Amino acid sequence: MPAMRRTQLLLALLLPWGDPAPSQDVELALEPHSSAVRICDDLAIDVIARNVTAGLSGYQLFLRFPADHFDALRFEPESVDATFFSVGPPPFGTGFAPCEAGGVDPWDDAAGEDVLAIAATVIRHDEGAAGTPVAGDEVLLGRFVFAPRAAASAEEAVFSLNEEICWTFVEQTTLLFDAQGEAIDFVAPPPVSTAVLDIQGLVEDLTCERTETEEVTLRWSLPLGFDAEAIRVYRDGSPIEDLPPQAASFVDSGAAGLGDITYEVIAVQGGGLESCRSALCRITLEMPFRRGDVTIDGAVNISDPVAALFHLFQATSIDCADAADFNDDGLLNISDPIFGLNYLFSSGQQPPEPFEAIGEDPTPDDLGCARYSARS
Repeated sequence: MPAMRRTQLLLALLLPWGDPAPSQDVELALEPHSSAVRICDDLAIDVIARNVTAGLSGYQLFLRFPADHFDALRFEPESVDATFFSVGPPPFGTGFAPCEAGGVDPWDDAAGEDVLAIAATVIRHDEGAAGTPVAGDEVLLGRFVFAPRAAASAEEAVFSLNEEICWTFVEQTTLLFDAQGEAIDFVAPPPVSTAVLDIQGLVEDLTCERTETEEVTLRWSLPLGFDAEAIRVYRDGSPIEDLPPQAASFVDSGAAGLGDITYEVIAVQGGGLESCRSALCRITLEMPFRRGDVTIDGAVNISDPVAALFHLFQATSIDCADAADFNDDGLLNISDPIFGLNYLFSSGQQPPEPFEAIGEDPTPDDLGCARYSARS
């Protein structure tokens, strides 16, 4: 065997096969759920530990947040389930004593930057037992939840880990602990930011009127300085139309027979974010029906007074009470199926309109018609 070949073979036997996988540093991440929030929305910021291979038995988190723009609400722990203290401005916690260092912004004065503290461990002191350290490529430690302060809009509100120490008996910085309780070196996250949007644009003088063709016309006025990219119309909680920002009216052609309707008109800004406030109007449209057609099958026959009797004496449901009011007295009682039977079998009086064709009840009453899908 040539000498060169023998040397290559010897090296192949001595050297390990493949490169060893490089160890990855533990990384801590702050991830806001949104890059922009309205003043009526909560903001959640996830705290995530990545590349946790050796096991995580606990942590302490010290988070600085812009108290001029947000109130701290709570911390929602994940993974490590034994949070044993949380400190910060109310309602988050009991609050800190002012920092002792001169010229330092107090941590709980709801101004400038305040600091929140969370500590958790798998050791359950109340039970005297230890849980299992957590590990994984991505471990969600939990999330901080904040509420924007009213009228506190900001282009950039910054959140970051605290690096300031105010007391010497404990280090007020973020630490991660391994299964032996030793601090783990980790890569700290950069500060994160979010915008706080106070979206203006409440339309004024909203009215809704029924037309002769069973449509509903909405009208409103735009206040001075109205600022929006679009105007969105909701019907009973569902969006039905986006209009240009200069629009001052809308005709809803799909409202016929819907009964009680609530409309909402709201301003929309970039990214589809809506104003926290909206204008409301309500209207009632009668459901067209045919009197006597209790079963809603398009015909009046023996099945209809029978259905009315079952409703009166067996509490079966009917969808259109107005249709079961055979005599149009605004009440449902035994006289209605008797009226219907007399008409069908004893040449009795025809039920009042709407009977020849589907229509609205000309007599005001409290019965109503929730659904009528038959066609004459």
